[in-house]
Amino acid sequence: MGGQIVMELCRLYPLRVQGIVLAATFPQSETSTGKQQRLAAADRLQQQGMAAYAADVLPKMLAARSIETAPDIARHVLSMMRSAPPPRERQRRFAAALSAPTAPRSSLPATKTPSPPDTRPSACTRW
Repeated sequence: MGGQIVMELCRLYPLRVQGIVLAATFPQSETSTGKQQRLAAADRLQQQGMAAYAADVLPKMLAARSIETAPDIARHVLSMMRSAPPPRERQRRFAAALSAPTAPRSSLPATKTPSPPDTRPSACTRW
């Protein structure tokens, strides 16, 4: 979701953005199935709280192989999510964010393939 927001910002204000770095995001518009899943997650978070939501999203945070071969880590991640439930107001806002409509990204301009970073010592000291 964050990557889509940043790409929309770039589309709306291209002169204000010199460049962005994105990881684990995609430019495609949301599918109807994706929307249904997102809205269901928001409803479940509202109705059942963080514990149920945490169980749902664990497979998105850890690879299936990691959950199988490192169950202690999987239990720890799940425990962290469950032990820090957001206050009701924050939980309501998070559910609202999951429920927010997404805009189509078809008007996003194509980006250039980035060139490799300049790693020469003189280039790295220009900060």
